[in-house]
Amino acid sequence: MPHDHLTRRLPGVRSASTYNEDTGTFEAVIATDAPVERYMPGEGRVNEVLDVRGANLDRVAGGMALLDSHRAGTFADRLGTVETIKRQSNTLVATIRLFDDERAAPVRSALRAGHRLGISIGYRVRKYEADDADPPNFRATAWDLLEVSVVNIPADAGASTRALENEMPQANATGRRPEETTTTADPDTAARSAIENPPASNQTIAAEAARAERARVTTVQALGRRFNMTDEFTRAHVDAGTTEAEFRSAITEHMIQEQERTASFPHIETRGMQDETVTRRSLVTNALLHRTGVVDELSEGAREWRGMTAIEIARAMLRASGESDRGSPNEVLKRAMHSTSDFTFILNQVTEQTLLSGYQSYPNTFDLIATRNVVSDFREIRVIDVGSAPNLLPVNEHGEFKRGTIRESQESFHLATFGRVMALTRQTLINDRLGVFTRAVQEWGRKAAKLEGDIVWAQVIENAKLADGKGLFHADHGNLGSAAALSLASLKAARTTFRKQKDLDGEPINIAPQYLFVGSDLEIEAQAIVSSTTTPQTIDQVIPEAIRSITPVYEHRLDALGTTAWFLFASAQQTMGRGLQYAYLAGQEQPFFDERVGFDIDGIEYKLRHDFGAGLTDYRFAYKNPGA
Repeated sequence: MPHDHLTRRLPGVRSASTYNEDTGTFEAVIATDAPVERYMPGEGRVNEVLDVRGANLDRVAGGMALLDSHRAGTFADRLGTVETIKRQSNTLVATIRLFDDERAAPVRSALRAGHRLGISIGYRVRKYEADDADPPNFRATAWDLLEVSVVNIPADAGASTRALENEMPQANATGRRPEETTTTADPDTAARSAIENPPASNQTIAAEAARAERARVTTVQALGRRFNMTDEFTRAHVDAGTTEAEFRSAITEHMIQEQERTASFPHIETRGMQDETVTRRSLVTNALLHRTGVVDELSEGAREWRGMTAIEIARAMLRASGESDRGSPNEVLKRAMHSTSDFTFILNQVTEQTLLSGYQSYPNTFDLIATRNVVSDFREIRVIDVGSAPNLLPVNEHGEFKRGTIRESQESFHLATFGRVMALTRQTLINDRLGVFTRAVQEWGRKAAKLEGDIVWAQVIENAKLADGKGLFHADHGNLGSAAALSLASLKAARTTFRKQKDLDGEPINIAPQYLFVGSDLEIEAQAIVSSTTTPQTIDQVIPEAIRSITPVYEHRLDALGTTAWFLFASAQQTMGRGLQYAYLAGQEQPFFDERVGFDIDGIEYKLRHDFGAGLTDYRFAYKNPGA
């Protein structure tokens, strides 16, 4: 197996003679244009070359930091200051001044004794130029130097600064555009395709749209947490409909802005390449997810990891971190779980991604009719409904404006917390039965999504009461029809009743039903009524466009009400929060995942916690007919 921990050694400190004990300064070569093999997503293995002529050294004037192993969390991680940098032929040579305190004492001692130090740099590439060699050469012709670090094991200038690319947006480093092609379909082929692959039904389209939106929100929230974005930042992008790619770009720009504010302690942002540690983590994680069926695509370079057992991967991770991989499987696992190796990190990534995969895959339908809310705590959620705004009245010749009033009503509900703990045991890993565990975790995620649906639909199925003491569906609410079998005639009558709803001021609310919800026994019947292609024989058999625009949706939970009940609902966009709401805790808008190396059990314990609630805020969004 290739050993990819070291990739390129920088020359480092030029010689012991450059160290000046009185001033605490020394010289070091911090970058060269020697090519180094790197992994670039979408390109595979490439040779990266840093063009020292393209280096932006503006940060040096502000006092660039000399860091300890690229750590920039606290002031204690800073060892000194980079005072000047000179371009000499194909290298960058820096003059560095160490702090005269205990932080830099080990470095001073090493230089005093004549030892050469490992040097690595943090940088951000703004522009690559690529050729057509095999593998291609990617020359960084415009790049920003962010910081210089003293390291025990020096990597190439960049190998230790690419920590976010696994999650961050991928720039088109080559500058090359994919070739655009236009395909003209043969008419006969197109006709056959239309017959063999009929257009998706409205229900399918609506369900797919709901799943896609759920996946988008979940992904944006996960990325926001992973990169420590504020709740306000993430929530703004969730509400704005930002795509995953757009959100990754937004994170990148946000981090760049943060760097510009802090010259001495840059956040090491990555763009275009990955360091070897992150690449290895990503490839092993992808291999395990592919092996367990969570993802379909096997990344380039992940194939060699896919066939390994959990023990073999643990040994490889120990070797990569410079630790011993000797001993029995039990000893290896114990060492891998309690060391600084990547083994536990990879298992956690596999578990979390598997959990979210299951969570996102569950086909909930309440998203179509309920409004999403995010709250900051567990206090009662009070939703105030207001009547229509007062009508505008003529202003008399004296310029007098008449005051209007707004009527209010109030409903409330609250969040509840649900959770469970599951263990990945030592026996499971030794027996290489990770697939069994991931299947259980995936089902765990589906159960969390199912729980959401159960809570929301309970409001409908149990006919929950509103503040007026009456159930959601009640004759006084004008949304409970006389028992009638589902038919074109009864559907027309129900829609007419729905359209006559009025607000608190007695004004028409002007919303129309968009979804026809049914259980198992009426699923086919609902589709046949709304989407019938039968040629009508009489005027009564003609299906109006207002009925065709209603989307039939199957919801299995409605079977609890019997075989004949059917419902009409307005869309969440129409109701604007009036009707059915569901809520998450701010910053945890999906199941919260945590882990610890077990004490009571041999292995890793995983905790799933989910804060969720749902409630009614109005009755005018829904109509029920018990059927006949």
